Amino acid sequence: METTNERVANQAVQGKTPARELRRLQIFVGRWKVLGKNFPAAPGAAGMMVQGEDNYAWMNGNYFVVGSWQHLFLGGGHIGLSVMGFDEQKKRLFTRNFDNQGYERTYFFEIEGNTWKYLGDQERATRIYMHEGRTFEEHWEMKDQNGQWIPLCDMNGTKI
Repeated sequence: METTNERVANQAVQGKTPARELRRLQIFVGRWKVLGKNFPAAPGAAGMMVQGEDNYAWMNGNYFVVGSWQHLFLGGGHIGLSVMGFDEQKKRLFTRNFDNQGYERTYFFEIEGNTWKYLGDQERATRIYMHEGRTFEEHWEMKDQNGQWIPLCDMNGTKI
């Protein structure tokens, strides 16, 4: 027997369908093993090796992809939540991240082939998907106190 919560979660919204652009977020969906290295600019974790896991799934309704990530290193880690969707007014895919360091960041995606760019005010990244979307390489940069972009970390992911 279907519960009230299941019935509500499975209901279609009258007159609204998910934007076609949202289908592109499917590439994130799944469980990922992540390995990488922080660069000297990484706050509190300069030069440390990183290992972790990312998990992404469609929220009921298929309007958003929700994710969690844990990137651990000696003495700590960077842990957070992501919500990805389509901004109807800007006509762009986005991700909004929240982390254990107290940051909330919004990035808009720029996509060209298998290359996804995260465009943010303080940080930016380039993620390149390979092997039919089963692996990725990612390079993050952050702005320094002079407003110059400097390397933050490099990550590699493999779908598990």
